Amino acid sequence: MALLTRFTAARRLLLACCVPLLAACASLHAEDTIGLGVSNVNYSGTAYDSALAVDPVTDKSGGGEAAMPYGAGGLMCCYSLPAKWRPGIQVEVRLLKEKVGKTYKERAYEQDVWIKQTVEVPPYQGSPGTLWIVIYPDGQVAVHATNYEPSNPNWPGKIKGWPVPSVEYRRMLWDRKMDERLKEKRIFENAIIQHPQDKQKFSDAVQSVNDAIQRLGKRP
Repeated sequence: MALLTRFTAARRLLLACCVPLLAACASLHAEDTIGLGVSNVNYSGTAYDSALAVDPVTDKSGGGEAAMPYGAGGLMCCYSLPAKWRPGIQVEVRLLKEKVGKTYKERAYEQDVWIKQTVEVPPYQGSPGTLWIVIYPDGQVAVHATNYEPSNPNWPGKIKGWPVPSVEYRRMLWDRKMDERLKEKRIFENAIIQHPQDKQKFSDAVQSVNDAIQRLGKRP
């Protein structure tokens, strides 16, 4: 019994010595990481309800803000990258396609459609404070860990500067707004006929719509 007790005590002592050594060895191989905010810039005319950066290994994600056509998102939390860049760092970009239903009820019944692309992180530029999800006109994506924005000369993206809406996209927006204004105008003009006692009120409304149409200017 005494021998068994001494054996158990010795084993506990051995484990007590080994655990710190194992922890020290593990820390030598652990990779230091840094936390980055996540933003996006969309050079395409396609809208996405969400743009996520996802770790292919852990499935942890950061970001999630909408990526509007020819627009850029704000800064959201958070994504971890190795503190020191090395070849082979990958990020999976997940883009949630915009739902097309005209009403909230219609959109609620639409299935989520995610577009997924796994890309490598190029060498960090400057101080890697933000992980940018970049969406190009052809639908391809890239990521950049940098403190530079697209307007900065050091911006590492293959397209320099903030997105510029295409003529086709500007025409689409113009047509949509003009159609909305003309519908409003017809409503108020019909109201003048149906409610002659309120003619002045609806006439003023028609004039207000005419002013809005004037501000739209010529079609791009």
